[in-house]
Amino acid sequence: MLAAVLMVWWLRRSAYPRQLKRTIKKISTESLVDIVVPDGLDGEIQLDYLLLTANGLLVLDIKHVNGRLYGGDNMDDWTVIERGQRFTFTNPAGPLRERVIAIKTLLNDVPVDGRVVVLGDVKFGTGVPECVVSLSTIQEEFSSQSKLNTAAVSAFLPSWDRVQEIATSV
Repeated sequence: MLAAVLMVWWLRRSAYPRQLKRTIKKISTESLVDIVVPDGLDGEIQLDYLLLTANGLLVLDIKHVNGRLYGGDNMDDWTVIERGQRFTFTNPAGPLRERVIAIKTLLNDVPVDGRVVVLGDVKFGTGVPECVVSLSTIQEEFSSQSKLNTAAVSAFLPSWDRVQEIATSV
């Protein structure tokens, strides 16, 4: 019985990274994972994912959350409650904006956007904050059809190459 419970837990836990990888392949032509780039202020900033899409570059911050999430665009901290346990973390919208600005500063001629992707068994207690998306939502927004737009992607390749030269792996 314990083995069956552990197997179900492992399958659910390992499904999210596979779903994330599949979604990234569908919405982008190339990706960089866990990189560090200059922040434009004599420092560095870490990015979970940077994707090359037909719409430009996309910064993804990944949050693994299980439980009920209470957070909003203007709240300093967000709270998760699961099985009677409560923990808080900093609102990811501000750090996401900083990451997007860092990439825009490096490549001022390329559109750059950002999203926070929440992975896990999460329910939103106060509505879904503006910057937060699910894998299905981001896949709809950056549909696989945009991947077919090779002319748009080709226009961004010199900038993508520049990011690859500058970025270092974590």
